[in-house]
Amino acid sequence: MKYCPECKRKYDDSTRFCVFDGQRLISAEEHDPFIGMVIDGKYRIDRKIARGGAGTVYQATHVQLRAPVAVKIIHPRLVSEPMAIERYRREALVTMKVRHTNAIAVMDFGVTPDQIVYVVTELLEGVTLEQRLRERVYLSPLEASNILRQVCAAISVAHENHIIHRDLKPENIFLHRLEGREIVKVMDFGIAKYKGAKEEDEEFKGLTQIGVIVGTPYYMSPEQCMGEEVDERSDVYSLGIVLYQMLTGELPFDADKVVAIVMKHRLEKPLPIYEVRPELPAVVNAVVMRALEKNPADRQQTVAELATELEAAVKAVTERELQSVFLNATEDDLEAAILLATDPSVGFLESPLKHKLFEPGSNDSLKPPDSETEDNPIQQQVDSLLIELKQLCKDMSMLLQLLIENLESNNIPNRSVFDEFKNSVDQMRGLLFAVQKTYYKTWM
Repeated sequence: MKYCPECKRKYDDSTRFCVFDGQRLISAEEHDPFIGMVIDGKYRIDRKIARGGAGTVYQATHVQLRAPVAVKIIHPRLVSEPMAIERYRREALVTMKVRHTNAIAVMDFGVTPDQIVYVVTELLEGVTLEQRLRERVYLSPLEASNILRQVCAAISVAHENHIIHRDLKPENIFLHRLEGREIVKVMDFGIAKYKGAKEEDEEFKGLTQIGVIVGTPYYMSPEQCMGEEVDERSDVYSLGIVLYQMLTGELPFDADKVVAIVMKHRLEKPLPIYEVRPELPAVVNAVVMRALEKNPADRQQTVAELATELEAAVKAVTERELQSVFLNATEDDLEAAILLATDPSVGFLESPLKHKLFEPGSNDSLKPPDSETEDNPIQQQVDSLLIELKQLCKDMSMLLQLLIENLESNNIPNRSVFDEFKNSVDQMRGLLFAVQKTYYKTWM
């Protein structure tokens, strides 16, 4: 049995939406006192998303704006605990200071007259990094670098606002699906350390005392494990643990008891990632091991530095792999070699093959056999690609001219123009690669 959260009409299990108001139906078996309730006259609770130790997250709808949101409600049994309520309020305040695409957006916080405490955030669709690793075990260096880069972008903004996250782990990193893309979102700033010294920030200090150990032991830095003062480099260490897990599928330090994990963070050197997965390159291992140094002074000093180092290491490895694939592939294996290449338009033209493709006097070799024949399938394919290339060149020329005019007149170009031009560049690279792929056997 299902029912509509809007009009409360009941339906059988085979029906998905209410025929009167189009609302998604909710299973009556999932009995929850909050489902169907309107919180503070603004947010109608539609369905449960997840339940945690302190609260439950629901999908909800802003009744006035008809906009989907996520509402996190503190468990009723904790309402009598002032610190639990303060943690929610504090998390909302801290998160609102971290305004970035890769940080979850907080929209509202409130306590109703009947003591329902809630935080409203943007609604995310997808999985946590923890769930992704449970499905995949480990990720490629390129995937790990892409995720880490986005996490570091959000945490950099937090650090600029004197906020240390202190609980960075796969569970608090969400992979949000939006219009076919995957955007990383950092969540849960509930135990963040605020290092601001202004008088108006006094409200944070009672919850960030030195000597109190907070966090998840598997991902805590040595200084955090001992309840010592932490700074940005503590988050660098935590992200080093997350990176290690993304690349190997394992934690660098594991034990049955918390005290044993703490001691390993303090004293034990982690295994190199290539000893867990032999195919992982040493240059990537060097980045990970630096992030996991016991002394904060020996780590990357900022999360931005960590992201940059990893990106450079992965790029170096990828370019070497691409060169190896294209140089060693036989003619029969060419199609498989192309599929193995992560970004064929980068690295290939920097290989020795570029001299073979573009050496002086080689233009005649770019024509496939019998290209003048009307029935030549290669020529027909190229003609089609050329039409697309010509149109794309016109579009790019207009966009580039618009950018130049704005820059010369000291105007700030619209971001959509930049995005459109970048998309055009990506399309151009794809089309050029298609031409390259068509002619490859002729060039060889």
